[in-house]
Amino acid sequence: TWSTKATCLSIIVHPPFYKTGWFYSLIAILIMSILLYIIYWYNARQQHIQKLLKEKIEIMSEQMEAINKEKLSYFTNLAHEFKTPLTLIQGPASQLVRQTTDPKEKEDLQIINRNAQYLLSLVNQLIDLRKIDTQNLTLNYSQFNFSKFLNTTTTDFSSLMKERNISFEKIYRLKSDHIYSDKENLHKILFNLLSNAIKHTPDKGKITLHANQFIDKSNKLMQFISVTNSGSIIAPDEIDKIFNRFYRIPEQNKYTNYGQSSTGIGLHIVKELINLLGRTIKVKSSEKVGVSFRLYFPIALADTAENEIHEEYKEPVPVEDKIEPFIPIDRSKPTLLLVEDNPDMRHYIKNMLKEKYNIAE
Repeated sequence: TWSTKATCLSIIVHPPFYKTGWFYSLIAILIMSILLYIIYWYNARQQHIQKLLKEKIEIMSEQMEAINKEKLSYFTNLAHEFKTPLTLIQGPASQLVRQTTDPKEKEDLQIINRNAQYLLSLVNQLIDLRKIDTQNLTLNYSQFNFSKFLNTTTTDFSSLMKERNISFEKIYRLKSDHIYSDKENLHKILFNLLSNAIKHTPDKGKITLHANQFIDKSNKLMQFISVTNSGSIIAPDEIDKIFNRFYRIPEQNKYTNYGQSSTGIGLHIVKELINLLGRTIKVKSSEKVGVSFRLYFPIALADTAENEIHEEYKEPVPVEDKIEPFIPIDRSKPTLLLVEDNPDMRHYIKNMLKEKYNIAE
């Protein structure tokens, strides 16, 4: 017979290891480790790729810079070779323009002279650009007549402005005609500003050159020069870009004449020269005024700067004692030693100076 008394037996069945909590934790840790390793490997790989790409870009940039320097050096050397023959074209052409009385010949010679002068200015710009890149621009202060300097610089553009019926106004308010400054670099600045103004002024337009000397708040004597031209204005967001190398404003090219389009070099050279000289330039543009480039810089008058800036004195060479003349000498004229390796240039200079000097070669 079956007993009515029940007996309980407790049986515990342990799950297999792959169903245990510690195994699940281990799997989770392993998966997280794999994910972290993948992320680390991916980031390391991306950093390595970026490093290689950066190094490649740097190498390419250095190569491009070296190529550009070689190109600029080549074109600069070529420009030097162009400079002499262009001078020999422009100089005699300019002389013939003054001498000829035939209107047709004068017109043709003016075309030759104008374009030779334009090419010569481009050559000079290219040479200046090379000097800027190699940091070979130098400062040479001297005393000179400022109003005469302004008139001489503007004369280079008088024929072109006359042909295009551009009105040119000069306003000078100077405390002194004689100042100490860097005449050569100042000429480059003013020449490029006037050239830029003519390129962007319409026919029958107007250009104004204003020069003024004043005392600023710090009691310094300042020189103010502005070149203002009528025509299309410069948008405010373009003003900061116009001094960048090779930058051109497309809509302003509509006034360009005689194939003398803007190269985007002139204003860049202006800015670099102004930085070199420690000067300030501002650009104002409005429908009422037009476009105005305004240059400010401190100056020293001739009678107050003698102790501050001195011209280098060089002992004059006694030419007559060292040069044995081969031709009769006119004792009423001074003797000039002419040294020039180019025979055509030497011949041209000799013809230009022989009326006032005895020329010894």
